[in-house]
Amino acid sequence: MKTISIICQKGGVGKTTTVVNIASVFSKLGYKTLIIDLDPQGNVSTYLNYDKMSENHTDSIDLLEKKESIQPGQISENLDILSSNTEIAKFNEEKNCWRIKVTASIPSYKI
Repeated sequence: MKTISIICQKGGVGKTTTVVNIASVFSKLGYKTLIIDLDPQGNVSTYLNYDKMSENHTDSIDLLEKKESIQPGQISENLDILSSNTEIAKFNEEKNCWRIKVTASIPSYKI
């Protein structure tokens, strides 16, 4: 498994566009691709026209809260998402938020 992270605190530098385009290319090449959106604005979902209010999936908050079972939402074949929302901002305010050990079980993915 390979992990690619697109991270920058500054806004308007093309993080969302970069993530969506890289993920789209890899998924079309046949790689199982998971986008984990950690931005409180949740623009990746909007960009991909994904209904993040759907009850058929969990979101990135569940991952950060160490829920045992995570079910990503499906965008297309080989492309899944853990969407975000404004509630994720609470993780930016807590101390030691950068060192989160992920122990969740995500179907078809190894973390």
